[in-house]
Amino acid sequence: MSRIPDVARSADGFVMVVAVDDPADPVGFRLPILRFAADEVRMLVQAYDLPHPKRSAPGLVIHAQQGATNDVRVVVRRERRRDGTRLTRIILPSPGYSDLDELRYQIAAALFPTSTPPWLVQGALRAADSELARMDTCFVTELWRAGRLPFFPALCTDLRRCRGEAAALPGFLAAWMREKKLVKKAFARMEAGEPWDGGRLAEELTRETDPVLQDRACDERFVTLLRRVFSPGRADPWDWSVFTSRLLIYPLFFDKKFSRNRTFCSFREAVGMSKTDMHVRLACGKKALGMPYLALGHGEKMQSVAKAYAQFLFAVAAGWEEKKLLELLEAAEKAHEEGHEKSREDDNGQR
Repeated sequence: MSRIPDVARSADGFVMVVAVDDPADPVGFRLPILRFAADEVRMLVQAYDLPHPKRSAPGLVIHAQQGATNDVRVVVRRERRRDGTRLTRIILPSPGYSDLDELRYQIAAALFPTSTPPWLVQGALRAADSELARMDTCFVTELWRAGRLPFFPALCTDLRRCRGEAAALPGFLAAWMREKKLVKKAFARMEAGEPWDGGRLAEELTRETDPVLQDRACDERFVTLLRRVFSPGRADPWDWSVFTSRLLIYPLFFDKKFSRNRTFCSFREAVGMSKTDMHVRLACGKKALGMPYLALGHGEKMQSVAKAYAQFLFAVAAGWEEKKLLELLEAAEKAHEEGHEKSREDDNGQR
């Protein structure tokens, strides 16, 4: 009897978890997975003011199996009941090793309309996390500053689910939609059977119909973001995220590239590349001169971190030996990490 699967359901009835839990295990998989999934649904409902998914029959069923270890797969099956209601089944072959990012994505996809574009599912998850949304805005703003952001109307119509740092693009668009309260409206249209229209999204976000004017309106938004009012003498987590996003080395001229056809490099990559590429050393020297300005007005801690990075960059430009360069970089990174962590604690009221 102990091997018969048991079930647990969320209070609203939307989520059900099916698992065979060991009676000797006081925790098991069933309740932790149910709590995780129910919390994700509740967070999204609150973030976007969605109708609460109260259901007599579950809309999401998660099957937690006990198979081979290290199986990170999240297997998804989408079904339709005879009454037309949707049912998403998620199978976790090895719950203790499952890919949590993929699981969160599939939970959101089960909650949102079937025709929701994958990038919007991904972006809505990121935009609902305030810290992640700030980092996404910061990253995309730097893309714009470097002239590497796609034409805005094309971004709205051609965006796909992204991997790595590029996932900031869906997060940025979804955050803008959340700000203008467009997510709930978009979901209502899709539930009514209307197909997704990226062109309409560009119009609603910018209030312009001409693609050129839409792109200009996007530029104006970035200008506004860059003029954000900050508290003099204090660096909050957003300020540290902006500072972090600028810790990259770019060629001095737009028509030049570093070795191996690189258009930029990190500070750590610059240590090795500077041995054979004079352009990297020159770019580090220029970056060092600009480091104090990145911390201007944000307090002594960020200024000291900027000074430590500048010392490292000047050493790279001067051609110091690799061991000494890495020592300087690691000291700067340690101070950077401590400052950022302290700002998070202060931001949470733990002064």
